[in-house]
Amino acid sequence: MRKTFEYEYWEEKFPLAIVRSERQSFIDKYTKNNTGYFNSVESLDSFIKEQLPQGVTVFGPYDAVIFEQLRKEHGYHTNMPGAIPCDIFIWSIGESEDRTVTKVGGLPYRESSSTWPCGDDGIPYTFEAQITFADSKDILPELPGDILLIFQDDNIKLHFEWINIDEKLKLVQYEDVPNQPERVQPYFGTRYRTYDIPASEQDDLSINVIDGTKVGGIPAWCQDEAQIDGQYLCQLETIYPSWGIPYPLMNCDLLEGSNRDLLFGGIAVMYAFIDGNIINYELHAGD
Repeated sequence: MRKTFEYEYWEEKFPLAIVRSERQSFIDKYTKNNTGYFNSVESLDSFIKEQLPQGVTVFGPYDAVIFEQLRKEHGYHTNMPGAIPCDIFIWSIGESEDRTVTKVGGLPYRESSSTWPCGDDGIPYTFEAQITFADSKDILPELPGDILLIFQDDNIKLHFEWINIDEKLKLVQYEDVPNQPERVQPYFGTRYRTYDIPASEQDDLSINVIDGTKVGGIPAWCQDEAQIDGQYLCQLETIYPSWGIPYPLMNCDLLEGSNRDLLFGGIAVMYAFIDGNIINYELHAGD
């Protein structure tokens, strides 16, 4: 089993009451010094809502613990009616020593002797990501493998490979990888077990369905809900951590400026469903 997210440690670092107090102090100071900026009550209310803690797409530890504390504050818990378990991934930048983890970019968990996938024109596909299901089998249907490798061709069509974890595999190294059309910045995910609540419940703070790269649960659609054959399996988000907050990533305590590492030619989210052994998917552009 791969390492899991140490929720209690991070919650202790970022208690919701203190975070909310700090945000309120910022709001008070900003609105006092910028009285002419807001031209209506609605624009002021919108600014205040954006600044106070609310549900956001989860990339790093700060996002995760604020999200979960908001849920607790509103009486949510894993055993509440309708709760559906899911595993969300908290990101670190760079490569992990553990090649079996969920990741974006870098080296896939793939045998070195296997031919790299290419199009009919001979152009190698770009390795986009791998999603590891080995630790999530208790919340999923039976799958063809432990890890799903995701490649993209130059027409932004995705190609999938399943592979099982095997300590005897001789894994591909950088010198084995052909020159791909794109090189994706490596990130790796740490799994955290949480849950989703069906959207029929009131959700003013966007805390019913957790949004981010996850396995199981309920899709967090960024556009209108799509009709895709099969059972929902996972979603993979473009990594777009917030700047100006502490620990936007597990191994990064602060980002100075916006940082977005695009996947799938700039598309924000991949939603994957499984129908037998077939992966059906849809790509949605974000906001």
